[in-house]
Amino acid sequence: MLSPRPSPRGLACRFALAAKKVKQTPQLKDMTDYDKRAAVLKDAFRVAPEVTAGKTLLLFDDLHGSGATVAHIVEVLKHQGGAKAVYLLTLTTK
Repeated sequence: MLSPRPSPRGLACRFALAAKKVKQTPQLKDMTDYDKRAAVLKDAFRVAPEVTAGKTLLLFDDLHGSGATVAHIVEVLKHQGGAKAVYLLTLTTK
C-alpha cells in the first residue's frame, strides 16, 4: 500500500489492494457465457472493509470481456466492503 499523495488539486490518492481472490477459478478469458462466468466467480473474492468502506474506488481491469468479473467484484466491493462508488478503468477489450 502506498501512502496518500496530494494531487495538484489537493486530492489525496491512495493505492491499496481492496479485493483479494480467495478461491481458485478456471481461466475465464475464453468463457463467453455470462451466467457461467458469474457462477464460477461466486465467493471467489473477499474485500477489506477497513480499506473500502465509504470510499470512492477506481478498479483496474486488464481485459473486459462479458463484464461478469467486473460486475461481481463491484458487487463485493459495495456489499461486503461498503464502497460508496466504484469506477472502472479497463486496459483492453476482447
